[in-house]
Amino acid sequence: MLRVATALCLSMVVVTDAYSKSPIPDPPCGFNCSTTDEKSPWNFWLDFETNEWKQKLRVNDKGNPQGWKPFEIKTEADGNKYLSMTVQHGWNTGKGRGKNTTERAELHTKRQDVYGKNVWHGFKIRNAAENPFTGNRLLLAQYYLRLENIGTKNPIPLVAVKYDKVSADSLRIEFYPCEGTINTTLYSRFGNETPYQEPYCSDYGFLPGKYEVSSNPDGVKPLSSDKEWTTYVIGVRVTSDETGFIEIYQNKELVFRWKGPTYGYSKRVPAEIKFGPYRNMNPRKGEKYSPQTFHVDDFVVGSSIQDVTKILWK
Repeated sequence: MLRVATALCLSMVVVTDAYSKSPIPDPPCGFNCSTTDEKSPWNFWLDFETNEWKQKLRVNDKGNPQGWKPFEIKTEADGNKYLSMTVQHGWNTGKGRGKNTTERAELHTKRQDVYGKNVWHGFKIRNAAENPFTGNRLLLAQYYLRLENIGTKNPIPLVAVKYDKVSADSLRIEFYPCEGTINTTLYSRFGNETPYQEPYCSDYGFLPGKYEVSSNPDGVKPLSSDKEWTTYVIGVRVTSDETGFIEIYQNKELVFRWKGPTYGYSKRVPAEIKFGPYRNMNPRKGEKYSPQTFHVDDFVVGSSIQDVTKILWK
């Protein structure tokens, strides 16, 4: 992995740099319409030492009876408590992209309006053991816009961080600001596709902005270690103009940055932050994927990168 002393002065590869005025009109606002308050609607830190996490977070159970069953608080030898999250065959199932049956151990924040607001969040994550590679996608985190509120079928997250189906060492970051193509950054030593794609909207064409990826792509994996904690810090500003941004850091290294429009829909919708393993069910009839368990600690959300890194980068 690329290592530097200061997280805000990292070596990156500039993929595109077409920074100019956004072609997307500002969508009308129906709720929480203040243009002066740019602070995150969520501001809290969960260290899982108490049951506060069940008050701040909701389980994405899709109406299934498993509910909170995939989640368990565990204690390390030094007394530190953390959250264990297990995705298992048939637990909290739903329908995902392409009508695939999905299963999950996901938690999410309460839905809030985020248009024009600076939202930063992060967490620590590690494997519980040697999780088996399924050969299918496995999501770890999503910044999710409730696009079904405006009639979008099979809505896609604004930002998704996931294991790619290529290999257990392949990290895929997806960015979907509008109806168009899914813009992908793929960190993989085994992939044969373009490692990045410029943001493209069906109604507006290629979006103007600055797009950067890591200068050391072979060193970026979903989790940096099989046993140690990996930290993710994710910053998002949802807006149709050129002040938008998405930044993703892994262990203080900036692995993805987009500066430009991040919202190309006709109406504003609320959003939620999701984290935890989410995958497709085994498509072979009668066969099951093995359970996969991850540990998570120190989930924090605020209005600036400093709000998050003062906890995660200590």
